[in-house]
Amino acid sequence: ASEIQVTVEAGDFIRLVVVDDGIGISEEQTRRVGLGRLSQTASEAGGSMTLSTNHRGGGLMVEWKVPVLDG
Repeated sequence: ASEIQVTVEAGDFIRLVVVDDGIGISEEQTRRVGLGRLSQTASEAGGSMTLSTNHRGGGLMVEWKVPVLDG
């Protein structure tokens, strides 16, 4: 990748989005421990993690979203 964009939003949810313009990711790479742990952590907190092709036609977009807990 030659360019990466990171967005963080906070409200009722914490949302982290990372987008790059690289070559994407293979199905085998999505099973790696780091990505699996990120997905598991989000799920355990009532949130989600998604991997998709960058909307601009290449690369990868990772969205990690979890609810903000009171107190």
